[in-house]
Amino acid sequence: SKSQEGVRVLLLLWDDPTSRSILGYKTEVGTIYTHHQKTVIVDADAGNGNRKIIAFLGGLDLCDGRYDNPDHALFRTLQTYHKDDYHNPTYTGSTAGCPREPWHDMHSKIDGPAAYDVLVNFEERWLKAAKPHGLKKLKKPFDDALLRIERIPDIMGVSDFTENENDPERWHVQIFRSIDSNSVKGFPKDPKDATSKNLVCGKNVLIDMSIHTAYVKAIRAAQHFIYIENQYFLGSSYNWSSYKDLGADNLIPMEIALKIASKIKANERFAAYIVIPMWPEGVPTGSATQRILYWQNKTRSMMYETVYRALVEAGLDSTFVPEDFLNFYCLGNRELDGYQPLADGSPRAANAPEVIYTKSQKPFLFGNSTSWAKSWYSKILKPDPKALPKLPRLALSQKSRRFMIYVHSKGMIVDDEFIIVGSANINQRSMEGTRDTEIAVGAYQPQHTWAAKHSSPHGQIYGYRMSLWAEHVGVVEDCFARPESLECVRRINQMAILNWRQFAAEEVTEMRGHLMKYPVEVDPKGKVKPLPGAETFPDTGGN
Repeated sequence: SKSQEGVRVLLLLWDDPTSRSILGYKTEVGTIYTHHQKTVIVDADAGNGNRKIIAFLGGLDLCDGRYDNPDHALFRTLQTYHKDDYHNPTYTGSTAGCPREPWHDMHSKIDGPAAYDVLVNFEERWLKAAKPHGLKKLKKPFDDALLRIERIPDIMGVSDFTENENDPERWHVQIFRSIDSNSVKGFPKDPKDATSKNLVCGKNVLIDMSIHTAYVKAIRAAQHFIYIENQYFLGSSYNWSSYKDLGADNLIPMEIALKIASKIKANERFAAYIVIPMWPEGVPTGSATQRILYWQNKTRSMMYETVYRALVEAGLDSTFVPEDFLNFYCLGNRELDGYQPLADGSPRAANAPEVIYTKSQKPFLFGNSTSWAKSWYSKILKPDPKALPKLPRLALSQKSRRFMIYVHSKGMIVDDEFIIVGSANINQRSMEGTRDTEIAVGAYQPQHTWAAKHSSPHGQIYGYRMSLWAEHVGVVEDCFARPESLECVRRINQMAILNWRQFAAEEVTEMRGHLMKYPVEVDPKGKVKPLPGAETFPDTGGN
């Protein structure tokens, strides 16, 4: 390992099992929230015998269940890539024959001066977390495990980097955080100095909530479209129809709704595409998951009502509907088969252990037929529709061969010229600054902006969005280059609806694209209700 080679390896974990009580509940104030930042910082070759700092930052955790590719296989890789990496927390107990939970995420590599800001963040977090208490203060200095780069002569400093102003691939990059003085060392001791460092003064605490500020400023500056992928989408509770005092007051959902409303008033096109998981990871019928789903629905309802009111005020409610401007999606996959040869050449479903049902389960799954197929993927018998609601979730997923793709991304693209990628969810925990510690990067290419091009920019951010859309819908069409256009919105929605119908159908068919309409119906007046026939999530329940 690198540590045995003499490389200094320092770890700050998101959670520590020793902080839990014997009942499984966190009991100390300092551990109620988590260190949610996801960064890896290393030295790398810079040429000419020099070294430099590079950083990796985004939504990916260094743990099981995260490795995936754009195919997002359910069964087919369970005897190869995911043989020892099965992950699906929706199911407990035996998972033989169950689909894995595919994983979709965003992450970034930072190479240049901004990587040193990521390093400074780690140093400040480390010095706070490693600070000794009590008798430990009598021992050696507490920061001796931290290697200061200024002490290493061959590592370049920030001032050693040169910038070519004419480089068309040049980037401008800034690091943002959600963090407070209880979690980091280095904030000014005098609150009067907080403003100069863009910090907010709280009760006995200084707060860096620059991730929230970056999102809000980017949304307010948007002129054409917003594309978001996030694990959660919850906020602006102050404007909900009820539960206004919930405390989920981050501005992001309301800012998007107000941006759309302002564009409607100006009779200009604008579109917001928001991709979230079908449900938060875990059992969708669980009380905690149901609460989050309820609050997310309140957020959606508030936004659609705002858009509808803007259409009415502009006299456009008979011309457009709210979903011509604002749409929510999720990702899912379905596999017709998952055969892989065994050692003797015979086929078997990809998740190798043969599924054996009890006598009580067989009639529920296959009706009362006396003919029984040993393999759950039999195409001879059809399930008894009246019995399906009684089936265990596990058996339903085995038969239907479908599952959501879990969206764990935390990113936003604005007008194909600005991107934010990080660890922060769009909820109060991530945005408030006094709860989970978060980090994000905001970036743009100065030669690939609307101002520089006087047209739609086609830099690397545009290329990244197009690659995401190609992955999600399985095709690339000309209208994708104009995501704000009504043609593009309606085409994406058409494909998303077809994908949902294919995902929800009784017949198992192979899906080419993964982007699906989130299973709610928005009427022309912006009222949100369950999608007909999809009052609960397929196979797993919950809504």
